[in-house]
Amino acid sequence: MLAVVPLLWNEIRIDEIRAEPDGIAYFASIDTGDDNQMWRSGYRLRENGALLKARTDIIDSVRAQGHGTWAYWRGGLWFSSSDNTDPRWNGRSYVLQRPTPIPVGMLIANSLATLVLLVLAVPGTGLLDRLRMLTGLRSFSMSIFACLIILILYLKPHYYLLHDGNEGPGWTRWGLLTVVAIGASHIKQGAPRRLGAAMSILSSMFALGFGMAASGVLSRAGVTQMGWSCLAWSLSVILAVIGGAFAFRWPGLAAVPTCAYVWVQHYVRRHSLIVPNVDVDWTPVAESTIFLMVGLAAGALVFRLLDWALRTALPKYGWPKSVRLTEADVDGSVHAACTTLLLLFIAVHMGNYFHSAMAKMLLDGGPFSWVIGNQTYFLSSNAAALGAAPLRLSPNELAVWRTLNIPVNALTLTTQLAALAAPLIPATIAPLTAIFDVWHIGVFIFSGIFFWKWMLLNGAIIVAWPGRAVCVDLRVRLLACVLTVLSPQFFGIIELGWYDTPALNRIQILAVDEDGAQFPVPAAFFRAYSFAFVSTLNWGAETQGGLYPTGTWGSTKEWDVMQAALNCKTQNTRRLELGRFVHPKLAEFVRATHAERRAEQVQGAADGIYFYPHHVFSNPFAYEQFSQLKLDRIRSYVILAEELCTDRQSLETTVVQSFKINKIDVH
Repeated sequence: MLAVVPLLWNEIRIDEIRAEPDGIAYFASIDTGDDNQMWRSGYRLRENGALLKARTDIIDSVRAQGHGTWAYWRGGLWFSSSDNTDPRWNGRSYVLQRPTPIPVGMLIANSLATLVLLVLAVPGTGLLDRLRMLTGLRSFSMSIFACLIILILYLKPHYYLLHDGNEGPGWTRWGLLTVVAIGASHIKQGAPRRLGAAMSILSSMFALGFGMAASGVLSRAGVTQMGWSCLAWSLSVILAVIGGAFAFRWPGLAAVPTCAYVWVQHYVRRHSLIVPNVDVDWTPVAESTIFLMVGLAAGALVFRLLDWALRTALPKYGWPKSVRLTEADVDGSVHAACTTLLLLFIAVHMGNYFHSAMAKMLLDGGPFSWVIGNQTYFLSSNAAALGAAPLRLSPNELAVWRTLNIPVNALTLTTQLAALAAPLIPATIAPLTAIFDVWHIGVFIFSGIFFWKWMLLNGAIIVAWPGRAVCVDLRVRLLACVLTVLSPQFFGIIELGWYDTPALNRIQILAVDEDGAQFPVPAAFFRAYSFAFVSTLNWGAETQGGLYPTGTWGSTKEWDVMQAALNCKTQNTRRLELGRFVHPKLAEFVRATHAERRAEQVQGAADGIYFYPHHVFSNPFAYEQFSQLKLDRIRSYVILAEELCTDRQSLETTVVQSFKINKIDVH
């Protein structure tokens, strides 16, 4: 494992910087020497030594969000400073760190040397005698398989397959996907029976997501029938059933809908006026799924090649035909390989929970500041103000949560930290994963944040993992724990840690009918872009300068900002150009969305919008008036930028300030 972790970093100082047109994004041309796509995911950007963690694959996200967001693509670095000041004049240094791992040739040589030493360590009178002992013990095939897993972690084929940046998937990705799908499907006899069921769940999930995302693309391309949500939902369900059935029979085929879903998400991002939904709910799930598929394909390759060598190739050089891997040996090796892969797959997923706990402990207020100082109940009040919470808590109910706030925080942090120990104690994997699903359900009920893909992945883990019925070698369990800790080196692990505050910035869209009446528009109206309307993705360059200095849902990662925001005080009260409070293309996007809905010939403005599997829920009961509104009655839309505050004593949420940004005529 240590062989594939970058022990050294090559630092590139960023000196020649030029401003992008919008004023908060800046560009620098970077010569990295070796622009290997496999290792671009490991790049880091530091500002005065502090790590800027808000990396994105979408350049427009940097231009729209700022505040330390950055992206790297083929020799170009698009970035913003942590406070949106001009990096050319703010006196801070910016350094791009590039990992310098051990060369792949040296890694392969090390793997071969390990195999040779393993052979020499076996008692015997000669090389053939030692090889016979190894094949009888199944050690040789498993050693080759272990070396291949190390190479997979090093080369990151999951990253290469999924993340195509500003390009579409070429023939190399299609070829690799074909090899992985066919290879992984050859893991049949000897594989745990639960594996097919788990892959069926994941395949159905991504097929459903692909169907819904692709229907939106087709609708915008002029196939208006696909915009009818009932039709899109029906076809997506059919795709999910087909994908699940095929993956149950041939597990490797789960890679196809996984890649298809991620590729269509990248396509949407490349052809969008604004930034669509963030990838926190699908990147970790997709990458770990493809890692499992690639590992299964590698296992199938190893055991088939070794069986062929013992049956056909080696007998030509004196190897006795009677000495070969028996059917029991192959089945045992396949079962051991699949169990090891499943444990590593689980360890990667547990990395999301463990590193989210670490992100909370590494906040600038101290390791226990989140447990003691974070007012988590404001997440629920802000969600209700955004129309997202399925269950809107009353002030009295929020007061009960406030009383239990520290124990709830401590329980959350402890459970997430326990994810590190799960691979070490396999019997705890299923119960802990079930607890995480219960936790996700609670998060959804009180905040509307719907990690449905994570929940289904947890369900697949419960189905796939045999629990107490399996015995895993201690060395494999320790390796899995190490992978959990090092998972951000190899995968897009999500680190969720922030402070919640009562100071909320809200970009509100109002629909205006022919009588001049105004109706709040739910985020779900914008379907694939719904999360953008409850987060910072639609904010402009000066939102946090003119309104509260908090981010999505009133959150912040700075202790001082959190303390000031508890009283709904802004750090900067200057009034700026109102147009810079929102995304520069937001008005154009709202107009285009309305035109798209008209082309679909829907009657009600809210028809079908709640069928889409949103990452953030829109509560239909919070938008009853909009649900009754006919689309052809809408004459215009109004964009408002608002400051809302939840009083710390009464726990009532009120609008402090409201600014009319723009009026969009659509009729």
